[in-house]
Amino acid sequence: MTQEINDSGSAYAYGNYEQGGDPGMSLRAFAAIQMGGFEADTTVEFATVFNSDTHPDQNDYLAWAIWWAKANARFRCMHADVLIAALGEG
Repeated sequence: MTQEINDSGSAYAYGNYEQGGDPGMSLRAFAAIQMGGFEADTTVEFATVFNSDTHPDQNDYLAWAIWWAKANARFRCMHADVLIAALGEG
């Protein structure tokens, strides 16, 4: 079952959106960017929850950095989704 993501529309609309203008960044993306990321003492086990794959070899620095960035981005998106849901609850 796939859950539809509520991006809550545009945070900033450029041009006249009704006439085919750029809808701009979604509120979800804007909120995710603004959210704080992992704390400095976040464990690998905690970050693994946000990635569907196991972490790479820690000696592969680029793969390790990408893995952490992906987990952190998913963490921020989760916070943005909760924020949008809370805003919808009034």
